[in-house]
Amino acid sequence: MNAKRMLTVMLLLVVMPGLAWAGGPNRIGGVGPRALGMGGAYTAIADDVSAFYYNVAGISQVDNNLIELGSDFNFPKLSFKLPSDWGGYSEESANKVFAMPLTAGMFRLTDKLVLGGGVYTPYGLGVEYPKNQHHGMLYRKSLLSLTNATLALSYEVSDTLSIGGGLDFGWSQFAYSAPFHQLGQLVIDPLFLKNAGDGFGVGWRIGALWQPSDRFACGVSYSAPMKVTLKGETDLSLFGLGLGRDNFKTHFTFPGRLGAGIAYKPSQRLLLAFDIGYFDYSGADKMVFDFGKLPTIPNNLGWRSFVSLNLGAEYQLNENWFARGGVCWQGAPFPDSTTNPAMPDAKGFAWTTGLGYKKGDWSVDVALVLAQAKREIEQKPGHLAPGEYGATIPGISFATSYRF
Repeated sequence: MNAKRMLTVMLLLVVMPGLAWAGGPNRIGGVGPRALGMGGAYTAIADDVSAFYYNVAGISQVDNNLIELGSDFNFPKLSFKLPSDWGGYSEESANKVFAMPLTAGMFRLTDKLVLGGGVYTPYGLGVEYPKNQHHGMLYRKSLLSLTNATLALSYEVSDTLSIGGGLDFGWSQFAYSAPFHQLGQLVIDPLFLKNAGDGFGVGWRIGALWQPSDRFACGVSYSAPMKVTLKGETDLSLFGLGLGRDNFKTHFTFPGRLGAGIAYKPSQRLLLAFDIGYFDYSGADKMVFDFGKLPTIPNNLGWRSFVSLNLGAEYQLNENWFARGGVCWQGAPFPDSTTNPAMPDAKGFAWTTGLGYKKGDWSVDVALVLAQAKREIEQKPGHLAPGEYGATIPGISFATSYRF
């Protein structure tokens, strides 16, 4: 690889993370257009930019070298309705576009060893409600995202087995606008806090890919939890009157992820895949805010681990075109006690479809996703924000790659 190509890759890995604006902990459906088009069933395939999320062992499948650029876009529409005896007031989130970068480079160092780097957003979605605040709507905005730059190596142990490992360098964004709460389960409505900050963390991941034949493959991967240190500022107001600004420092642990999948070709043109993923939220029990002036405040989260199920298919229409489809079911980490309109969550399904085009050394992929979920939280002691929650999240993903 010459110096010009190496400089191009380094610039991409440095600049692209700044384009991300996303929040919330969960991505549903998939990361990257081919994976998304197949419903996120990609651990046993993982041969493009999505390999850095699903299975770094898969980058060994690149024949020579590869450069890939793209982005995921989500357009969430979230709703909340108060219980009828609280007035039944409802509100929908503002129209926002959440753009999440995709960029990768893979380079064959030897016949068996491949070096790769990728930038992607494994966790990201957010919500913001219109400024015409209703008295009963106290929670306004959330943002909690993680954009990873992963540097990985994959080694072909044999003709059928590859293993890989990588380091994750994560940048997280955080925002939360809501009344002062979670001091125990106490909510002090008139005292409003607007928090905004960002921070960094380091993690690691490993994977293996076994392909005993041209028709069958299976893969397994693990990404370790990543603890990020977040620093920022808090604006305080009481009954709408500004009280000043304070600095804060806190930590959040993004979940570890264990994924396993199989891929099978019943015919030359048809590829079927199934994945199961386990997200370990055991480290997300609370966020402790250390302020410069205010006393330290523990914000209870109590998030729980959950699983996702992914099923997808790809059919080769002709020499150049590929059609894809998939479905994903994903659990919900937020308990009833801490779910609120600014941090909503629900179990739900995502339906996906996509197209791919390959000609020569170039390929272009695009995918569409529609995720939907509903949840009702009862009005009872210990529940922070009872009511009816709904989510409809359409999205689109595209990328283009060049092999050389």
